[in-house]
Amino acid sequence: MNQSYKGFIDRLTYHNPENGYTIARLVIEGQRERIAIVGTLASVQEGESVEVAGVWTNHPKYGKQFKVEHYKAVYPSTLEGIQKYLGSGLIKGVGTKSAKRIVDHFGAETLDIIDADPRRLEEVPKLGKKRVELIAEAWDEQRQIKDVMVFLQSHGITTGYAVKIFKTYGQEAIQKVRSDPYRLERDVDGIGFRIADRIAQRLGLGRDAPERVQAGIRYLLSEAADEGHVYLPAVEMMERAVEILDINAELLPPALEALRATDGVVTEDLRYYLPPLHRAEVGTASSLKRLLGTSVEELAVPAEAEDELELAPAQKEAVELVATSKVLVLTGGPGTGKTTVTRRI
Repeated sequence: MNQSYKGFIDRLTYHNPENGYTIARLVIEGQRERIAIVGTLASVQEGESVEVAGVWTNHPKYGKQFKVEHYKAVYPSTLEGIQKYLGSGLIKGVGTKSAKRIVDHFGAETLDIIDADPRRLEEVPKLGKKRVELIAEAWDEQRQIKDVMVFLQSHGITTGYAVKIFKTYGQEAIQKVRSDPYRLERDVDGIGFRIADRIAQRLGLGRDAPERVQAGIRYLLSEAADEGHVYLPAVEMMERAVEILDINAELLPPALEALRATDGVVTEDLRYYLPPLHRAEVGTASSLKRLLGTSVEELAVPAEAEDELELAPAQKEAVELVATSKVLVLTGGPGTGKTTVTRRI
């Protein structure tokens, strides 16, 4: 059963900045109880206040742990919490001493004042203009991270994927996801059409949207490739699209035309390819055609011109058999020339 807790990070045991995977200890708000939490948290520091949601698990080695499925950063409400939050290292330019001076000066309104007008930090003794500028920049960066994570998670994106999206797009994440949620399947590892489609639906994009139909066609061709197909015939592709995307067939021709115009798909004699697979097929056919038009003698470059190995008649025959046989087993006792033949091949 899903549960949620609010508190602050008391100890950051492990944090991977690349994927956000975190192991930490959380002090539950209003209690002295500390719980072990594990999961994907974008950017956390000791002293930071968070609200986490997830399930309890039992690790065979480390025991009871709370697996975080969603989280959001929240501002601490006590003076002690505010001071620890500011001095946690999350905000560049603020150490424990300067955090105390800031809280002593502004009190319980500290975070609201910094949020509204960080330049007011110049009122705090011994901070200095340059440090205030550094703090203002760091505060704005953290606020944008928070805004991005809240937006993504509010649209059904799990914390793990939200971190990946933020790592990919940075502060432009909200704008990019809003403008084209289907770009996620192209840009973000682990996000396929199904997840991108779910996000798009949450953002209000209709089932008949051209972006969805185009992304769906590419998805179908990718699924076909996983089944071992280089392409899909037009009729089969249309049937799959109507069924899986739950759309009318008349939406497909304009979507296909748009994909062709942007090199999203390749069509050839009523066959639909993803461009990389079409290039692979054309390249393979070209190589096979070249080999079929080449005589065995041309393939077998004189040994002395290549590596100065003079082949015995039986060895030369073995090399020629490689060029004309589907399967060839090369065998022989020690010193009979297997290595020489292999090197020559």
